[in-house]
Amino acid sequence: MADMQAIMKAQAELAYINERLQQIHQNRPQQGFDKHEYEVLMQRKAQLLALLNRRE
Repeated sequence: MADMQAIMKAQAELAYINERLQQIHQNRPQQGFDKHEYEVLMQRKAQLLALLNRRE
């Protein structure tokens, strides 16, 4: 059960990260973007994908 909760939490976080990255891409021409935030999001996305791929 704990594994299922961890997977669901990771999937939810991944969905948030993907949404935020999409916002950054859409708004880049008007607003620019915070490079540090982008790098942190991409790094966390890679960690979550590795975690989820290991469990499957």
